[in-house]
Amino acid sequence: MTEDFYSKYVGQTFDRLTIKSVVRNPKPKFVCDCSCGGETITDVHSVLSGKTRSCRCIQKELIGKRGRENLKPAVQIGEVFKNKKGLEFEVIEYQRSHKVKVRFIESGFEIWSAVREIKEGSIRDWIATPLLPKAVYVSNGRKRKEAVEKGQVIENFYGCKFEVIEILDNAMCRIKFLDEFGYEKVVPRSSARQGVRNPFRRLASGVGYVGVGIYTPTSNTRTYTLWNNMFTRCYDETQLKKGVTYIGCSVSEDWHNFQNFAKWCDQQPQYNIESSWSLDKDIIVKGNKVYSPETCCFVPRELNNLFTLRGNERGMYPIGVYFNKKAKKFIAQVNIDKKRTTVGRYTSVEAAFAAYKVAKEDVIKDMANKYKDKLDTRTYEALINWKVEVTD
Repeated sequence: MTEDFYSKYVGQTFDRLTIKSVVRNPKPKFVCDCSCGGETITDVHSVLSGKTRSCRCIQKELIGKRGRENLKPAVQIGEVFKNKKGLEFEVIEYQRSHKVKVRFIESGFEIWSAVREIKEGSIRDWIATPLLPKAVYVSNGRKRKEAVEKGQVIENFYGCKFEVIEILDNAMCRIKFLDEFGYEKVVPRSSARQGVRNPFRRLASGVGYVGVGIYTPTSNTRTYTLWNNMFTRCYDETQLKKGVTYIGCSVSEDWHNFQNFAKWCDQQPQYNIESSWSLDKDIIVKGNKVYSPETCCFVPRELNNLFTLRGNERGMYPIGVYFNKKAKKFIAQVNIDKKRTTVGRYTSVEAAFAAYKVAKEDVIKDMANKYKDKLDTRTYEALINWKVEVTD
């Protein structure tokens, strides 16, 4: 009823926000498009009262504006300074009082710097005064030793080897990792000497790697945790001893790369709106053992729990059936609204399982209809047509 009441605001614009839809999570919220191109999900009252006016882009603009207004008078755009080498540079742009962009007048080299470095004159013009090549650099009668040399093979902290394949200007070099991916990257020579991180190192259970792209473990913590746990369930020996139902499961090669998995998650409406929903691999395709874009979906946790197979606790009887020694009857039970409910007592295993099958399929259909408007179409159809088998 609440969603129906607030649905009248769909399509209306409040300041920078245009309302797209209404969700409950758990309170009613608006899904809004911002005029800056962003998207946000926020409380309905916050939008209607004018407390929330954008997807935080206004706050970011104000922060930048205040930073520019609070810039110390000693450092102004257009002011000229000299570094320790006597080279003049001009302040041309700033974001905040501590972050300023300067341009060297003679060479045109531009660099972001701190106000402290400007006052100290410790900014270096890497075009006018680059690191001299070792052939012409002489100190105390001895040639300067470069940080790294072309052809040098270095091993980083994690045991990943890379080769320096090209020496570049401005104290930079190009490296290439000596693995199946052969990833190349331009880095400072000093960084290469210390060891560079390999984005294709298989860090998730020795299988998954972060890759190169816009998604990082630090800025996408929720997605990265979900991705890493997926590999743990499939490939970690200790975990497999606890959950035998995951024996034989695997992750598709496409999802070995975290960038591909994170992009897929971003494209799922259920993942973006419902933070408590779970990743499921075997509802769309029953009995599926491979996590992949074609077979996985996001479902409510209570729906996902309907399909939990406790292989370590399974006795000699079919799922949903146990034998009561005192009554000498086979009992069929099913979980309804998180409570274990007895379906009936029977003299044979077959009759007990048949009763459980009907009750379980009804529970699944009821749950599917409960979330019909939020579920993926493939997921809903799979649930409505779900058949409980004695081999489950």
